[in-house]
Amino acid sequence: MEFFKKTNIGYIVLWVLTPLPGTELYSEMMHDGRIFETDWSKYDLNHVVYTPINFTPKELYDQFWKCYLEFYSANNIFTRAIHYLNSPDKPPNKFHMELLIQFYMRKQLKAHNHPYSMGIDRI
Repeated sequence: MEFFKKTNIGYIVLWVLTPLPGTELYSEMMHDGRIFETDWSKYDLNHVVYTPINFTPKELYDQFWKCYLEFYSANNIFTRAIHYLNSPDKPPNKFHMELLIQFYMRKQLKAHNHPYSMGIDRI
């Protein structure tokens, strides 16, 4: 979060590292007995399907959402909006669209919906 704040990044997209079947990572984790979930619907990059090293799956899942929610908190959205308006590189006529996108992301995340998992594949 400190990096994101320092660099004034406007958007982030986070995913949970997921050992997809057929990859070397999946084979290694399966060999080490770290994969505990075999329900393929959970292999969507939003669920933790393995045991991480140094913390629990729940801790990883909770930190994933905490980071996302903090980035798209109302306070941080406001800070980014001020930065956007003060930036000579940003077109002022696009400001409302930027703000709408920020609040859309916040709304989705508060409901624990990944903002990029609402596509046609979910219909």
